[in-house]
Amino acid sequence: MSTMMDYFRNVRTAFGPNLYYDFMLAHAREYRIGPDTYDGPRDTPKLCYTNATHVALWNDDLTYVEGKVTCHGVPIDHAWCVDADGIVYDSTIENDGRIDNYCGVPFKREYLKRAVIINGFYSLLDPILANKTALKLFELGLEAGQQWLLDQPEAARIQHHKGALTMKTLTTTLLLVLSCATAHAQTTQQTVRNPNGQVVGRTVTDSRGATTFYNPLGQQTGRATVDSRGVTTFRDSMGRQTGTSRR
Repeated sequence: MSTMMDYFRNVRTAFGPNLYYDFMLAHAREYRIGPDTYDGPRDTPKLCYTNATHVALWNDDLTYVEGKVTCHGVPIDHAWCVDADGIVYDSTIENDGRIDNYCGVPFKREYLKRAVIINGFYSLLDPILANKTALKLFELGLEAGQQWLLDQPEAARIQHHKGALTMKTLTTTLLLVLSCATAHAQTTQQTVRNPNGQVVGRTVTDSRGATTFYNPLGQQTGRATVDSRGVTTFRDSMGRQTGTSRR
C-alpha cells in the first residue's frame, strides 16, 4: 500500500526539485488514527489551520502538525494535532472512513505562536501568505528554521510596531490575530502551481466573493469583485480597472 511519503517522492521524481516537497521528504512523518481521534466537539469545517492552532495553543499535551491527508485516496492540505504517542487528534474533520494517511511536520508551540503573529496568517508552510517564516524553514530545515525565529529578540518584531515585543504584548497580539481570523472565517485560499508543481501564485476569496491574486512573493497582483448584477470587475494591483465579465 502506498503512503503519503511515496506520493511526495513521486511528485518530486515527476516534476523535479520543489521547496515544499523537498522539505516534506526531509521532515514529515506518518501519524496514526486512534479511537479518540475524532472525539469531542467539531470545530468550523474548512478551517483546519485555525482549529489546530487553537487546540495546540490551549493544550500542553498536544502538538500542532501541518501536512497532508488523503480523502478517498486524494492528497489534500491539512493541519491537526497529535499526542505524545503520535496519535492524531483532529477537531475539524467528520471522518466517515474516507480519511487516512496523516503525514505532516510537527512544530514547537512557541514557534507556532510567533509565526502566526508575524505572518498574520494561519498555516506555517504556505510559501506565499506565511512567507516571512516559511521560506526560512525551507532554507534551513525544520529545527534550524524554527530556531531562527525563536532566536529573534522578544519573538522577533512585527513590522508596524516599534521596538521589541514583551511576551505579554506578544500574547495579546496573538489573541487579536486569532479574533481577526475568526471574524473572517469564510475566507478561502488556493495555491496556484504550474505543471512542474512550483507555486506561481495564490488566490484569496472572502465571504463576499471578492478574490485577491498574489504572486509567489506574496505581493498583490490584482483583484476581482462581483456586484449584485453578477458583473465581475477586474483591477490591477494599483486598483485600476482592467476589464469586466458577466455571468
